[in-house]
Amino acid sequence: MSALNNVMSSHLLQHAQQTGMLHDQAVEATNYMDRGNKGLDKAVKNNSSSRTFTLHFLFFLTFSVLILYWYI
Repeated sequence: MSALNNVMSSHLLQHAQQTGMLHDQAVEATNYMDRGNKGLDKAVKNNSSSRTFTLHFLFFLTFSVLILYWYI
């Protein structure tokens, strides 16, 4: 009975350690997800500003060519 109790105690200790490691890994993965989401939000914001700049630039060039065509 004592040997069975010792085996059970050692298995429970291993299980507790593995559960703690899994918890730590889950917390770390959650932190990575949060940082990744912030990076994606920043990329979307930067992409929209560059898209707006490109659209305005092309609009300006189109009207510049049109005005030059009218005056030449």
